[in-house]
Amino acid sequence: MSKRNCTEAELNENDNKYITLTNKLKEIEEENKKLKQQYVNLQTDITLNYKLKPIQNPTMDNNLVHKSLELGRSNNTLLYNDDLKEYSGFYNFRDTKTFTFNNVYNNRIVSNIAVENKLKVIKQKYQENKELINFGNIKLVIILDNTIENNNTFWIIDGQHRIQAFKELNENFDIIPSTIPIPVNTSIKLVNNQTEMNEYLQLYQQQYLPDLRLFSCSITERQIKDFLITRFREKYPKAFKKYDNYLQENFSSLIKNYEDDGNISDGLVADLYNKITIFHKIIENDKPYIISNPHIIDDINTYMINNIFNHTNHKRNKSKSRKIEDNDNCSYGFVYKLNCFNEINAHFH
Repeated sequence: MSKRNCTEAELNENDNKYITLTNKLKEIEEENKKLKQQYVNLQTDITLNYKLKPIQNPTMDNNLVHKSLELGRSNNTLLYNDDLKEYSGFYNFRDTKTFTFNNVYNNRIVSNIAVENKLKVIKQKYQENKELINFGNIKLVIILDNTIENNNTFWIIDGQHRIQAFKELNENFDIIPSTIPIPVNTSIKLVNNQTEMNEYLQLYQQQYLPDLRLFSCSITERQIKDFLITRFREKYPKAFKKYDNYLQENFSSLIKNYEDDGNISDGLVADLYNKITIFHKIIENDKPYIISNPHIIDDINTYMINNIFNHTNHKRNKSKSRKIEDNDNCSYGFVYKLNCFNEINAHFH
């Protein structure tokens, strides 16, 4: 069977079909290109809507500390709250040479002994587990006033000893290799001038250090400590007066002796849980004995007044007796200071 050659008309028809298909393919490719661009635009819109825009301020170009914070934000290690004008998150203290870290005027003087102790703990932890310790929270301020000094300075509100330890770590890589980052939970407040920084510092200093005696290791311990504090406050409000005044005075450090002269505090009462055996006694069904027998608080108080602080022939005890009477007849402040717990535990068990 012989092979038939295509006629000219058929060749022209095939050429037209090829041209038509080629044009259609180009149209499809062009449409696909438009769809891809729409997809990119949509992704860009989503990113802009869900990610914070760069923070604008007059020192953006030359403020090195601010640039470092924006870098942390772009790396998702720091967040920024525009209402508070504050960054928060994990700041890497691996580099302490690029910037200046200055203590504000009324921070404690850095103790070399305290820094050395921190370094020992850091080194021991890292050598044992190849892990860094939890460095707690550091609070810093940067001043956006366009001065040369502040464009390169972090002002330390809290954490001067830890930052000094980081400087030592960045000088001596025998403790922690230079390749290991030092991420620390950090808050960095933005202010416009020195006056605003002082105001912020004043607000921060109104926070008082936690009393470790108030912490609990179990639900039962928490329950008993809360009960004791509530009962003591109901019975001896005058004995708490100095402590309560301390808390109300903007948490200032002027009054440090709020537990002197028979005065008591929440922390002191919470610590009685550890000192007086019957206060942490547990009875059937894991019930705290003291909650079912609150009269024990009065019984111990009366016993100590009658047997320890009521010898009127002794001048020192006369003074204590007057103070006890002034404090709603509460002797626990002196009991705590004199550490009379052996006698109490022997008598009440």
